[in-house]
Parts: sequence; structure tokens; C-alpha cells
Amino acid sequence: MFALHFIRTCASHAPQDWSTSFVFADDWFGAANPTNDLHTPDTGRFAFVATLADASEYTEWVNSYGLMRAPWNSDPTPFLTRSGSVYGYHNNMKPSGCDTYAAAVKKTSWMSLSKVLNAAAHGHIHELMGGSWHHYFQTANQGASSPAVYTFAHQIQAMSKMLWRDGYVTCPETCDMTTPADECQCQANLDKLGTKPSGQVLQEVGILSAVEFFDEGFHTLSSEHFLDDEGNYKPVLDGYTELESTHVYNRLLGMLANPGHLGDMYQATSSNDITFWTIHLTVDRLWHYKRLGNLANYDETWDPYHTCYGHNPRDVQPFMNLFGETHAGAYAANVTVSSGNSDKSSSSSSADVEGLLPADRRRLDASEITGGDGVSGKAPAQKASDSSSLSSTSTANTYYTNMELYTLLHPMSQKLQYVYDNFNWPHCDQMGREISNLW
Repeated sequence: MFALHFIRTCASHAPQDWSTSFVFADDWFGAANPTNDLHTPDTGRFAFVATLADASEYTEWVNSYGLMRAPWNSDPTPFLTRSGSVYGYHNNMKPSGCDTYAAAVKKTSWMSLSKVLNAAAHGHIHELMGGSWHHYFQTANQGASSPAVYTFAHQIQAMSKMLWRDGYVTCPETCDMTTPADECQCQANLDKLGTKPSGQVLQEVGILSAVEFFDEGFHTLSSEHFLDDEGNYKPVLDGYTELESTHVYNRLLGMLANPGHLGDMYQATSSNDITFWTIHLTVDRLWHYKRLGNLANYDETWDPYHTCYGHNPRDVQPFMNLFGETHAGAYAANVTVSSGNSDKSSSSSSADVEGLLPADRRRLDASEITGGDGVSGKAPAQKASDSSSLSSTSTANTYYTNMELYTLLHPMSQKLQYVYDNFNWPHCDQMGREISNLW
């Protein structure tokens, strides 16, 4: 199986440098770590895969050059991009293998399994294939390395994005394609920063509770150093002077004020890379195997407590009519929408519905969708034995909630249009790693 072979080659039987595997030859997926200045595979079947240009007519999510990339990724390369480095350092991560998969199928709840599927079972492929560059991180450290340096290198992308979302980092609205990358960079929003201390900004955004940084001697600094017992930032770090502490906070904020350039797999347009489709099929296959196994000790409840919209059971996704629903014509004349956690709702004409996702960041009111108690938002997934739910008809021309997709994607659902021909991992068996859903 294509997806299986990718994981088998790159993870379980990986060479010292996994990126030199034959699956990254020209007639397979193309170079994992291109050496040209564009950071794009330039030979083979996936050479110069185009990135959508002038994309603002298609989506609001474009970068400064009008390319369909994350707005904070001001990379002008109009092709698929990859790098084996992360902010100037060789990426020290490796793909996950059989140990991770064997552990995943032994998870006792959907909540715990979903975390593994979203992270470790991806094998860090997104960051490994995408990589990052065009940042002064390594230069500022004079090439020095330490555990804290590498840990922070893996955090820059996500934490820069946090600052961008809160308006503390801004990017040029538009740049002509002839504008050099150095003249079209994201940077700190000095107007919003005002006179706020850097530590206060970093606490406000939520960075200090998760970051691992370092001082000038490359000693690790983490949340226990930055925050007091009440969760407030310490203007003066224990064991440091006020000047030294201020320098640490300023340096940390400065490092995060420019996200640099991100390879496509390391950001929201990762589906432009063929490896996206390979790794996701592999994870989906493992998920099917889990759902077809012994569910007596597996709790499929989906808790609604995620702080990021799109991750909770009743959050609506921008998909519809995937499972053979009857196309009944136009959208309903009136659609109830709600903003944030507000209890207030309003009606929207059919002309507005297409704009609900993602432009206005509003969402359909899914509080009465099947499952759950309709109050807390907690929703139980349908069991394989509940054949009536698995074969139920969805309404045409209506965006699916996560809970609806979870049910419709069940491997025993009559609506599902594909099956996997086997659930065997022979290479893991050879390594003595049994992947079993019967326990």
C-alpha cells in the first residue's frame, strides 16, 4: 500500500538520514531537502509544483505576495517549498515508527487517541518536510547549539503565529513579486506594543506558559522561570538582574517577531505537497483499525473544551455534500449563526451563507445536531453497533459539524465510499512491535 510503504521506508527502516531514502527520488516524491535557493524540487515528477498566485480572488488567506500561503509566511517562491533545516539548524527530528503506532491503538479514549494521531503518529512529517529558513536565529546564536536552542527552534513557527493572531506581529499588506524577500518581512507591530514590557506581551499571548528559551549562556528557561505561582510573569527572573531579565524577554520577543519562511508542509497549505496525502492516509488507516476493534474499554466521547475553533465536536467545517446527499437546490432561506460563545443568534439570507466559513469566522449553530446533551456540547461518537446512526441521511447543502463527520467516516458507515484492503503492518511484526486492536 502506497501510504504504508512511505511510513515503512521512512520510519521503521529509516537510513541514518531518512531524507535520502529512495522514496525521495525524482520518480517518487522528489527531493525532501532541495538545495536550490527556491527550496523547491526542481527535477522529477513533482518538479516546480505551482503555488496558487493572485490567490486573493479565491481565498482571503494569502501572503504578502498574493500567494496562497499563511499570511505570516512571506515567502515569494511561487512553487512548492521544502527544507531539511529548521531556522538555520539541521532538523533533529525523525519520523515516528512502529512504537508510536502500537501505542496509539492502545489508547483508551478518542480524546487521547486524537492527540496522538494529530502529533506523534504524524511522525513530525509536516515539520520535517516543510522546514523553515530566512531567519536570523542561528546567526544570533553564532551557530551555537544546546537542547534549549533546538527546542526553541521547533517552537518559533507556532509562537510567531500566536503573536500574529493577536496583532503584535504584522506583515506587509502587499508586495510586488519583484520585491526582495528582505524588504517584505513580517515584523513587530510597534504601535500595538506601545510601552508594554516584552514579558507582559508574551504572557498575554500565552507564550510564557509553553516556551522553552535560554539565556546568553544557553541555559534553559521555561515557564517555571518566567511565571510566578499565580501565573503572572516575573519582571525580574530568579538569579538574574533586572537588566538581564529585560534582555531575555526582549530577545525572546524579537526572535518571534519574524516567523521567517516556512515550507508548505509546515503551514496551512500543506496539502500542496504530495507527502500530505500519503501520511494522512496512513493515519486514517490506523484510525479505521482502532474503530473496528475491541471498543469495550474505549471511550469515544468527544469533549468540547478545546480553545481553538474547529477542534470541538459541534464546530462546523467548510465541507458539504460529500456522502451522496440529495442536492435540493439553494441554501436554506434562513440560517442561524452565532459568534464566539455568545448565546445571541441572528438570521442570514442564503446569499450570506457561503461567506460564513471562513471569511467572517462565524459558524452555524450546531447545538441541536444529533448526539450529546445539547447543553455542555459534549458529544458521544456513534458506536459501530448503532447502524441506524451510521446509515442516517445528512441534509444536503449544509456544512458538516465535526461530530457528523466523525460518524459518517466510521469504517462501517454505509455512506463511506472507500475501504482499506488490509490492516497489516508486516514490517512492525518483523521488529517485534505488534499492532493489535483486540486487547
